[in-house]
Amino acid sequence: MIEDGTLAHSLSNLTLNNNEGEDPSGFRAAVPLGFSSVLYDEVAKSDRVLEEFVSRTKEKVEQIKRQNRSGVERESENVQVLLQDLAEIRRKIATVQDNKDSRRLQKTGLERDRSTVLTDCKNSLPRRVAELKQDEAMHRRRAEMKREEKRRVEECKEITRQDLTWGVIQYKRLGCDVIGINQQITRISFTK
Repeated sequence: MIEDGTLAHSLSNLTLNNNEGEDPSGFRAAVPLGFSSVLYDEVAKSDRVLEEFVSRTKEKVEQIKRQNRSGVERESENVQVLLQDLAEIRRKIATVQDNKDSRRLQKTGLERDRSTVLTDCKNSLPRRVAELKQDEAMHRRRAEMKREEKRRVEECKEITRQDLTWGVIQYKRLGCDVIGINQQITRISFTK
């Protein structure tokens, strides 16, 4: 680390404090032992150059610190945004995982319901088929009975022309005459 002191301070140990015959300002009051004035001037000039270099270096260091601080602040803000994005992504992942778990539970429930329905169908299907066959057989018997009854009624209703002619002939033998008044009404008159 470069100290902030001047060369004059460091050279004070090498000088004699001899104030005789010198300038009252004290410029040459202390002359270093064994150094010429030209050399002393060069050392003073080097001291000023060194002090300027130190001040420029300090300014650059401060400038770099400010840049680093602003860069760190920007990066810190970027990290905060990324952390917020990460938290949002984690929330979405948790939501998706919850949905996945609930769907898995729903699927398990549906599979359980499906197996229950299949079991019920397997157990009740033969009995239901037997009931349906019994119902079908009973309805067939009833239908057959109704058909037979209808056939008998139709047979009774069937009066052919021949039957009617034969009936009229028989009525005439008995002494009854059948006279048609119109198509629906007939009149019987007794002749004997």
